[in-house]
Amino acid sequence: PSGCCSLSYEERIIGFAGCVLSGLFLNMFSMIRLTELMLGNPKPFAVCFTLGNLLSMGSMLFLVGPSRQLKNLFTNMRREVPT
Repeated sequence: PSGCCSLSYEERIIGFAGCVLSGLFLNMFSMIRLTELMLGNPKPFAVCFTLGNLLSMGSMLFLVGPSRQLKNLFTNMRREVPT
């Protein structure tokens, strides 16, 4: 196999840490952009916040792999909606 599926354990941890730290940085940077959001310009905040969250969520792909992550997302336990 090639690509991200053949990463070593160390490379997976580095990829995970890089994504999490980048995501946290973008989320903190988006908080600086809150003033622009309140002044009627939501784009800078929305872009930073969205990219930060996507990076943070995507970091798990490095640890468990994309196929296993998607399989876990659609388990019966996750489909249940509390009422």
